[in-house]
Amino acid sequence: MSGRLATPRGHLMVFPKVLLGVSVLVAGIFLPPFSAPVHAKPAKAIGMEHEGFSTTTLTVHRGQTITFTNDSRWIHIIGPGNDAHLSVPDKEPVSPRVMLERNQSYTTGTWNTPGTYLMTCTVHPEMNLKVIVQN
Repeated sequence: MSGRLATPRGHLMVFPKVLLGVSVLVAGIFLPPFSAPVHAKPAKAIGMEHEGFSTTTLTVHRGQTITFTNDSRWIHIIGPGNDAHLSVPDKEPVSPRVMLERNQSYTTGTWNTPGTYLMTCTVHPEMNLKVIVQN
């Protein structure tokens, strides 16, 4: 659908409404830094900044959980995988896809199988975390 706008010469011009939707979407991508401040992440939680986890490598002991907190104004969709490509969880105790918006947290299940696992954000390809589970 489109609306009609008058040109300086009085001619009518068609304005595609989809451009309005695209403009709103682009504004939503670039406006988060200018919104209200976010709260600090809880102690011992892995924070998620604009394009990175608060650490790149995390060592946990068998039987522990991991809490992720979005302490940025950006959306993150995290799960097992690497370079923004999610994989099907094998032995990792995480959901295959978790969406985190501002000030939301996610706590994984218990990590019981020793090994090295990778976590990623599908929105930010450079946002990767190596989880090392020890006995």
